[in-house]
Formats: sequence, C-alpha cells, structure tokens
Amino acid sequence: MIALGGAVAMQAKEMQAQELTGTARQRVLETARSRYYNLTGLGVKSFTCGVNFDLDTLSKGFLPAGDIADRALLQTAVFTLKVTSGGPTLKFQFPDGAQSQSEDVVAGATLWISELVQGFFQTWPLKGFAGPIPHQEKQLLGVAQDGEGYRITVKGPAGPMVLHLDRNSMVTEIQSQNGTASQIDEHPIFTSAPEGMVLTGNDTQDTEPNGTTRARYAIDIGRVDGFMIPQRVRLLVGEHVDVKFALSGCKVATAKR
Repeated sequence: MIALGGAVAMQAKEMQAQELTGTARQRVLETARSRYYNLTGLGVKSFTCGVNFDLDTLSKGFLPAGDIADRALLQTAVFTLKVTSGGPTLKFQFPDGAQSQSEDVVAGATLWISELVQGFFQTWPLKGFAGPIPHQEKQLLGVAQDGEGYRITVKGPAGPMVLHLDRNSMVTEIQSQNGTASQIDEHPIFTSAPEGMVLTGNDTQDTEPNGTTRARYAIDIGRVDGFMIPQRVRLLVGEHVDVKFALSGCKVATAKR
C-alpha cells in the first residue's frame, strides 16, 4: 500500500507540472543558471592539487595492521588530482627508495583511497563546476512549471535526472536512477557567495531492493588565484565510512594560460 500510495502521489505531481516552451522556458533557464558560481564561465579549464588524507578517519580495515613503517609509507604517498568539468584524474606514487614489498602491503589502502576521491569528484562537477543547470541545450530534456517552483529534466551519466527548483530558482532536490532498480534522491546544499551560490554539501539516499545507502559530504571552499574550489572534504557513506581529506598546492588552468 505504501508503494502504491507513493506512485499515486508521484503521478499527481507529474500532472500538476506544466511544460514550458519558448521565451518562458528560456527565462527560467537563464535565471536558474545565473544563481550559481560558474568556473567554466570564468574561463577555468581544470585545477590540479595534491591530496592529503587524515588517516585517523580511514576505516582501520583498509590500513596496514599495526605496522608503523607501512602506515608511514602510506602517509608519504603522493596523490595528485586533476579535475575538469568532465571529471577527475588521480595518480599516486611512493617516495623514492620505498621498498616494493612495503608498497604491496599498502596497495589495497591506496586503491581504496583513490576510489573514494575519484568517486567524489566524478559527481561533484555535475553541481559544483558550473552549477547544477547544464549550459548546453543538448543536455536538457524538459523544463516545467511545478507548483510555485520548477522542474528541469536533464541527461545524467546513467539516465535522466530531475532537478526540483523552488520559486527562487534554487535546486532543492535531484532525483535519478542508477540502472533499473536503484533510485537516487539528492538534497544539495549551496552557500551564498558574491559570485553566486557555491556547492558546499550534499545528502543522498540510494535505494535498492536490498536496502538504502545514505551518502553525505561537506565541503570547505578555498580560493586559488581568486577562483573558488574545494579545499577540505568530509565524506560519509553508510555507518562505516567517515573520511576527511584536503587539497593543497592547487593550480588553476584557464583558457588564457
């Protein structure tokens, strides 16, 4: 009965929405886009940073067990991250002179760390690089009046994504699917800055037939050459992952350099 009620409520909401075209559609898009900080609009192509981890926040199951030397090696591994609007590239290397046997011991931990950072920065650009509203027309599937707010449907990595906007053109919820059985419900957090709203957090529920996983993150924003980019991140997944990492020594590449 609960599932049926949810389906009926969703159908009713769909019926309330009125598709917009022409000038009305363009006005909604332009207003919404203008609310958000846009690195692409400022000419930013990418930024490259070192990644520093708080090892005390990493799950002990992924760290070398009790061997201080191996843990120290992991601490000195150099992670280099490059982020574009299309996603991240992450590389790591151990310091010169490290023993290959020791590298093998911490290989699992470095892989796990890499997957966490890449996973975060695969989704961050969709909302954080140029705002959540795509600027390319080919990425848009529909714009509708939805009660006092709006609903914008866009192409996502795994299928359509529905962005729900309030009357002030702020994105309050994003709904999508990951495959046929996974329903994803996001509540992004944006913080006001002189240049526009900046993504500083997100709260996601990923519902599958075998259960629901909650993933959250909080971002501290810093400035590099005047541009606002993530500086510190806290990532929480389920009940067992609570990881903190920071970006350092960042360099921003723009269209002019």
